[in-house]
Amino acid sequence: MLGSLRHGAVAAVRRQRQNVVVRQSVQAAWARGFSDAAEAPKEVSPAVAKIVDDIVALNLLEVSELVEQLNTRLNLPDMPAGGMMMPMGAMPATGGAASADAAEEAAPVEEIKPIVNIQLDSFDASGKIKIIKEVKNLAGLGLKEAKAAVEGAPGVIMSDIKREEAEEIIKTLEGLGAKASMV
Repeated sequence: MLGSLRHGAVAAVRRQRQNVVVRQSVQAAWARGFSDAAEAPKEVSPAVAKIVDDIVALNLLEVSELVEQLNTRLNLPDMPAGGMMMPMGAMPATGGAASADAAEEAAPVEEIKPIVNIQLDSFDASGKIKIIKEVKNLAGLGLKEAKAAVEGAPGVIMSDIKREEAEEIIKTLEGLGAKASMV
């Protein structure tokens, strides 16, 4: 029960942050519309002006409810917390349902992890001693542990390494005749 309460609180904070961004965007757009003194303000219908005034006057919980209702009624996909907002002029002309279907059919993007493990896939038998020495030095292992790690290929030889360092280590191992990858 405590986990669900914590999850609910985290979700509420995320919605509040998103609502602050929405409110700031609306206020900034409203201010931009009247910021240039040389231009006459664009004529806005009284109904639109009233809606904008009402939205600006809402508190965070009310803005959250408004966003949820608009998403539901317009069939808009859920946006991730802190996600990019689409400019108002870039709304799809075909409606939210068609764009949601297209987004679901899109291929998933592979996530790039900043911390990886290095797996020794295989090695050339002629370079085994060099590879054991290199694994010993890179991983800070003893000779016995490094030998066991290399001979146990395929297997993870180093864990929780920054991606940039892992790429360099893999290049070094490949230069010695080993095949390694990030997992």
